[in-house]
Amino acid sequence: GYAACLIAEMAAAVVTLESNVALTQAAAANAREFGLATVEAATGTLSDGCEDRAPYDFILIQGAVEIGLGALFQQLAPDGRLIAIETMTGEASRRAGSAVRYQRVDGQISERALFDATAPVISEFRKPAAFVF
Repeated sequence: GYAACLIAEMAAAVVTLESNVALTQAAAANAREFGLATVEAATGTLSDGCEDRAPYDFILIQGAVEIGLGALFQQLAPDGRLIAIETMTGEASRRAGSAVRYQRVDGQISERALFDATAPVISEFRKPAAFVF
């Protein structure tokens, strides 16, 4: 809920999605404490997003992703942006990643690497383990 409270100062409305009910309740309590009526806290599967509240002008993922952004791309408004840290695959770059800005333009998703970054991969966005020879 911390980022949602910060973003609420710049946005007309903010939806924060947590996969854990306790975190959702904490986010809602923080928003109330700071008088941020424009922040709505929801619980759900992170990779599914909040389709019933879409479309979104901006989606921020607080953590790294390897896969699973498709549903979120579909929830972006025209010219909407999604920011995430995308990890690179391969043994040599196990912890390397880039902050990436995705943008929906004419129904297509474009991407632009912004800067090098690392963060823990969110479990719902983790690539399943595979056999490597």
